Amino acid sequence: IDQSADLTRMVEDLLASAQADAGRLNFSPAPTPIRREVDAVVREFSRLPGRIKVRMTTAMVHADPGRISQLLRNLVSNAARYGGPHIAIRGVKKNGRYVLEVSDDGDGVPEEVASRLFERFVHQGDRPLTVGSVGLGLAICRVLADGMGGTVSYARRNDRTVFAVTLLMANPAEAVAAA
Repeated sequence: IDQSADLTRMVEDLLASAQADAGRLNFSPAPTPIRREVDAVVREFSRLPGRIKVRMTTAMVHADPGRISQLLRNLVSNAARYGGPHIAIRGVKKNGRYVLEVSDDGDGVPEEVASRLFERFVHQGDRPLTVGSVGLGLAICRVLADGMGGTVSYARRNDRTVFAVTLLMANPAEAVAAA
């Protein structure tokens, strides 16, 4: 089951990469309850030995539900495969946007790789940065975040690896109509 889920994510990433290269990666942004999308992704990872701790402010974001789920799956998958055992998802409204962080207590990435982390097929020297990886997950996260008018970033904070996705808030009138 774990291997098929990983394979599914790789296929999704390869398809998204090919569509982006061809200029045909489609987005259907709509008012989206971000907690619903996070909860669905967390359920997919319920097989993990530890729990994923979730602490979020409820909000409606302007995002493509399928694409935000793909982005979150990539970040949580990376945290589970390469990070520490304690994964957390935190979401807050900040400066008119919504910031969603996926963090873990792993070692993070080497400093010399951090500036290239969102590029395709990132390697450390002559070796892949992560064994068993296609090397597209974080590059796809950047493409997906950009396509929804948001951003994604990496930082080390308080001994934690933190990937932050900043999304647009849904227009209040749209959010009310969608609720």
